[in-house]
Amino acid sequence: MNPNTSTLVQLMVHKKWMDMGLYEALQSPVYADKPDAVEHALYWLNHIHIVDQIFKSHMLGEPHGFTSTESSSFPPLPQLRRAAEALDEWLIRYARDLDDTAAAEEIDFVFTDGDKGRMSRTQMLMHLASHGLYHLGVTTHELSRQGLPTPPLLLTTYLGQEVAGKASKAPPP
Repeated sequence: MNPNTSTLVQLMVHKKWMDMGLYEALQSPVYADKPDAVEHALYWLNHIHIVDQIFKSHMLGEPHGFTSTESSSFPPLPQLRRAAEALDEWLIRYARDLDDTAAAEEIDFVFTDGDKGRMSRTQMLMHLASHGLYHLGVTTHELSRQGLPTPPLLLTTYLGQEVAGKASKAPPP
């Protein structure tokens, strides 16, 4: 692994850990009779997944086909979870395989609102990590306010579990 991109790999692994933690929580029996809470969380998980797909396309220089980062419809929770997990795995491999030149290369693209953007691949991966954390944080805060269990999100918690050998699984809700 390129030592200059190892932090990016850690960020992408942490992103997957956070994502899967919320999916795991939402699939727990506690949420079985809370369809409104699950649907609200699913809306934001779908938004995160759309943005991840868009930036994957930007990094690959391919069209993404999205006209918005939001959608009023989304796949069922298990289907979205599988898709998000596969994309998170792709992001981990992508970060692992980046060399210094590719990581620093700036790419021009167009946001879904038509504004022009320019970011390096490193900046795009950092954006996906912070974007996901932001929406997961707000979502878990709302769920917690309803008295529902939520997974941990902090990097320090993830790193502590990684050291203890527990981070390979999604965190408990």
